[in-house]
Amino acid sequence: MRELVKIFDILRATMPKVKHFSEPDWCGIITLRSILMDSFVAELVASGEAASRPDLQNLAYHVASATFSPALLEVDPPLWGGFWQYDVIGPGYALPVVELALLRATRLDRSWSEQTSVEQFEADLRRTVTDPRAGVWTGTLAGQACVAIAGFEGQTLITVVWYCASTGYLHAGYRAPVEGLNWPGAVTQRELRVATHQTALELDSGWWLQPVLEEAQNQGERSLARQLDLEILRLRQKP
Repeated sequence: MRELVKIFDILRATMPKVKHFSEPDWCGIITLRSILMDSFVAELVASGEAASRPDLQNLAYHVASATFSPALLEVDPPLWGGFWQYDVIGPGYALPVVELALLRATRLDRSWSEQTSVEQFEADLRRTVTDPRAGVWTGTLAGQACVAIAGFEGQTLITVVWYCASTGYLHAGYRAPVEGLNWPGAVTQRELRVATHQTALELDSGWWLQPVLEEAQNQGERSLARQLDLEILRLRQKP
């Protein structure tokens, strides 16, 4: 598996120099590499093994290249009454995963400024994923093989990014206190290292997590994206 990933990396680097490779060829190689990396993550989770440094570099590249799940999630009650793209948010209002993550970050956690765009938000998350000082964990979430990557923002806050190998998408991105990083049963693939830069970020207490989780208990059948979302919210609560 790991050898095949290396072969695809060589092909990916070579293709721009080879004229007879078409765009569909390039997309096909990227897709095959993604499938192999997701299978590799599933193997890591199933075996509980530690990955090598080159494997972790490949994994970080893979997660950084991923997009957020296109699934729609109902907006949390604490966000009702606000506006989003000229719409009034209310009961039953649903947004793509990345937009809900941004609203939570800007209006509930207040860990990003209100003016942050989706593109800026995603760029900040990718910066964390590719930081060699970031911690990496693999484990099971809602019965699926997942990866969490977290990097420091100053002394006390971390930016956390969640990727699911079963869906091939990102499912969450947020900032939280260091002590809030709690994933029972996960394997630490790389220890979280203190960042050298400092920020003046402050964070609300996460007051909204419990009401949202309590409200979710009244919901019926849930999509996989919603199951993953709720599991991540539960892990965000302080142990």
